[in-house]
Amino acid sequence: MALSMRTDFAGMVPKLMPIAFDKLKEKKAVLRNELVDLCDAAATTISFENYADAVCGGLTKPNPQTRAQTALFISRLLSRHDPTTVPVGAVKQIAPDLIKCSSDADAEVREAAFRAMAAVLRCVGEPAAKRLFGELWEDKIKMAKITESFEKIREEYGDKAAPEIVRLHSKVAKQTVR
Repeated sequence: MALSMRTDFAGMVPKLMPIAFDKLKEKKAVLRNELVDLCDAAATTISFENYADAVCGGLTKPNPQTRAQTALFISRLLSRHDPTTVPVGAVKQIAPDLIKCSSDADAEVREAAFRAMAAVLRCVGEPAAKRLFGELWEDKIKMAKITESFEKIREEYGDKAAPEIVRLHSKVAKQTVR
């Protein structure tokens, strides 16, 4: 539905995302996979800045499954961006929560956070990522995992933004010019 409605669906996304992130704790793969698909499709209808608060909420939920799935969503979303389309304000907003998740007691949450940080690194570049992640940059073990994920993301997605992200970015840019 989100893909077919595109921009008409965009108005619902800020209300929908907090609920979807909360429901990602579902252990049944059938429901969780559909929620993941919904989040991914909804992300192509509206700019990340509009639901960054919901993402921060998902990263701070008490359920580790919710935190891990939210971090994986961030990695999938930002992996489709490039330096020209990255929503810098939203990335700055989620960075502190990603840093907290990188020290989580749950291994799945940590790995998902490292993958999300690798996607951020791909989008903003090394100097900006170093400023965003501060002291984490000095931790050689964590940086090795982030670098490993970074290489996997570059291999999987390449260096250019996905066509749907470019289309969304150009639509948002036109609206801000008016």
